[in-house]
Amino acid sequence: MKLLYAWKDSLTLFLPQNLKLFVLITLKTIIETYKLLFHFFWWLLLGLIFLTLAIPILNFYSCSAYSPSSSFVHSWLFLMGMSIALFVFVAYVAFTWVCVLTTRPSVECKDWSYFRTYFFFFPKLLLYQFVFVMISLGSMTLAILGIVSLFDYLSDQNLRDFVKDHPYFFYCARYIGSVLVGSICYGVYPLSLFFIGDTKKYVKSFFLALKMVALNFPIFLIIYTCCWLITILLKYARVIIYHSIAIFAVTSLNAAVLRGILYCLFTAIDFCLLPVYFSMMATLYTKRLYEQYDIYCKRS
Repeated sequence: MKLLYAWKDSLTLFLPQNLKLFVLITLKTIIETYKLLFHFFWWLLLGLIFLTLAIPILNFYSCSAYSPSSSFVHSWLFLMGMSIALFVFVAYVAFTWVCVLTTRPSVECKDWSYFRTYFFFFPKLLLYQFVFVMISLGSMTLAILGIVSLFDYLSDQNLRDFVKDHPYFFYCARYIGSVLVGSICYGVYPLSLFFIGDTKKYVKSFFLALKMVALNFPIFLIIYTCCWLITILLKYARVIIYHSIAIFAVTSLNAAVLRGILYCLFTAIDFCLLPVYFSMMATLYTKRLYEQYDIYCKRS
């Protein structure tokens, strides 16, 4: 009953007056975050974009028919691609931590001394990010396998035949399972980073974030579903743009150049939109932590 009450209470965020205040605070946080990022960490964003673009270029060169046939060259290109992928992972973790530091509520002045203080956590954050990704992928896989096993071992023959005759029912159930798990993972990760910034404890922060997601699950489900739908729409929009270029381009060379430019642009947009998500999570984190302080912060 307490959980259901917490869910009902969390949905009050979407009341007009509460939602308006939430959006205004989030917009203010977004503006301040971009100012800090472009002032202090523009080089990190550019480096992350260039490193990300280098991976498909190397893959294209190593797999192209015009690439050298020497196995040594191919091995060298493969190792270089793996090294760049590792650098991308490190740069991505650094950028997400920067987003957390710029969006988290703090009475400290957010200058170089502030960022240097919290960057001592970075080596442990790399391990935390890796473990969290493994847990997320494992949870997603288990959720999908659980749904598959459920449909494979249905005791009711009529229901089993219905699922076989209507495969879309199975696909809908699989997507629902992935959305539920994704809502948890995409909520726990940023919240755990905010808790790490406050508590300096990794395991405790993970469980505190998991508790916050559990008590406010409808909010994260709605946010993740909206982000998921927007991502799908943007994905199809990119496919349409790429195919339109192939149709209207004068030559294949012009089409390749335009696609390359658009790929660079879309990659930059993807990374530039990341602070928007963290700003929204920071506003939600501050609001729910203030309203449910006794749940997450035990009084001594």
